[in-house]
This record gives sequence, structure tokens and C-alpha cells, in this order.
Amino acid sequence: MAELALAGAVRGYTLHGRAEGYVLSVQYGLREAVLTAKRGGPRCFARIEIAFALLRDLRAAVVEVRLAQAPVAPRPYRRGRPTA
Repeated sequence: MAELALAGAVRGYTLHGRAEGYVLSVQYGLREAVLTAKRGGPRCFARIEIAFALLRDLRAAVVEVRLAQAPVAPRPYRRGRPTA
């Protein structure tokens, strides 16, 4: 992916929210590919900030974020107040 970004071949980046974390896909040419982990399978980022750090290193100007299935952080309990 870094080679594609350096060559200027990337048309766009999309972060997909999943129950287990965030998956990054890259659009280049007429294709779209998911960033894969070294051991195979899609690379899943536990926190969105980590994915953004990678995208900053790649100098991504625009990133589409789809949060439809993103993990929901639990709301902190506050004494005397309902958590809804």
C-alpha cells in the first residue's frame, strides 16, 4: 500500500467500522483492496486513532469513514444519573 501511495496511484481510502475494530480499504485504478495483516486476513485496527496515524504517514488527504457496524464505546457510569 505504501508503494501505491508513493506512486500516486491511490484514488481513495475507506475505513469500515466492524464489531471487532476498523478495516482499511484502498481504491486504486479500477480495483479496491483491503489492507491485510502479515499472517493473512484483513488488518483490523482496534482504535480508529491507530488507523488515522497510518493514513497520516501515507499523507492521505481525504478518508471516507463508514461507522455502520463500528464498535460502540460504553458510556461511563455517573453516580446518581442513568446511563442511557
